[in-house]
Amino acid sequence: MVYFPASEGFYDFENSEYIYQYKYHLDRRGKSTAFPEGYERSSVRVNYTRNSAGVLQQLDTNDYYPFGLNFINPLVPVGVYSPSATYKNYKYNGKELQETGMYDYGARMYMPDIGRWGVQDELSEKFFSNSNYNYVGNNPILIYDPDGRDWYYTNDGQYLYNKDLNRDNASQFFKDNNIEGAKYAFASNVMGSMNYASDGYIYDDSAAGGGKAVENGTLHNIQEIVMTSPGAIEKRNAEAARSRLHEAIANYWGGYAYGITAGYKLGNAGYSLSLLQNFGTGQAKLFGTASAGTEQSFGLTFQLNALSAYGKNPDGTKYKDVFGGALGGGTEASASYIFGGSVSKSTEDNSLLPAPRGTTTTGINLGPSIGGGFSRTSTTDLTPALNRFLKFNWKP
Repeated sequence: MVYFPASEGFYDFENSEYIYQYKYHLDRRGKSTAFPEGYERSSVRVNYTRNSAGVLQQLDTNDYYPFGLNFINPLVPVGVYSPSATYKNYKYNGKELQETGMYDYGARMYMPDIGRWGVQDELSEKFFSNSNYNYVGNNPILIYDPDGRDWYYTNDGQYLYNKDLNRDNASQFFKDNNIEGAKYAFASNVMGSMNYASDGYIYDDSAAGGGKAVENGTLHNIQEIVMTSPGAIEKRNAEAARSRLHEAIANYWGGYAYGITAGYKLGNAGYSLSLLQNFGTGQAKLFGTASAGTEQSFGLTFQLNALSAYGKNPDGTKYKDVFGGALGGGTEASASYIFGGSVSKSTEDNSLLPAPRGTTTTGINLGPSIGGGFSRTSTTDLTPALNRFLKFNWKP
């Protein structure tokens, strides 16, 4: 063994001396920051020892760009890479520099000259918004990748949320609260049903949370993290607004529908097909209606229809199931002279009496006709049968 790492550097067996390392990092606020072991992000790395006279002697110096590329410093004539096995090759983030110019992170090789990994991320499905070759989300100042696979947040696997925590005060916040090993994540991320927004709040989008902000708390055993863009909260709010608008439209117009009907009359019996669409939800239905009445007529019939739900539910709320009310039995009155129409209303089961809640259907004839009368109708929903037919017989 030529050397081995120690708490403050390396021990050199060949020369029987201790090699000290000085690591200096200047963060984005312009303050000098000391990093604990296992969390090294150095802008400057200096190896030094004491000579025979006990005086400090500098052995080599490395100055880094943010993504790890060495400065070319003519005042420090030392090679960036040493072909022999030496502690001097452990440089940026404490990783070993290879002859290829890449750093060995364990899972992947890192290319500091372009700030990218040499191979794809094996966990890329967790960070679909980033490139597979992306290094720490293009933010090496605030995020550290220990082995080329994933990004650390806390040492014990917990994800801590506090409404007072943000990117600018993270270091001081962890220090003041004696939270060891915690590291701040992106400004916005999603963890399960938790939406960590750029405004510093956590929104619980689960059914129980109802999209409300979380005050404080700790989550355990998070299996997956999906990184999103800084505009995640704006997107979430826009989607929530669209959802509320859709619900409001469905609530107001859901009791109305329109459509077209085609059928035939043969004596006092008839049958028709109606293609209908709900005004509020956009849901479409295909209904089939059989009728028997007092009017004697023959031929084809075509109508434009408007449907509206009426009545109240047992709890006193307005009845809005316009399609449900149109099914089953009904009574229809029709009249025409050149142009005409019909009105039908839901009835109670096996009765001619109007139902307390149901659907009123108003039709306008397309084409001239003469006649009138009353009919008993029975309507069924043909939509499931149509869907099954299209599934097995229609090939787009």
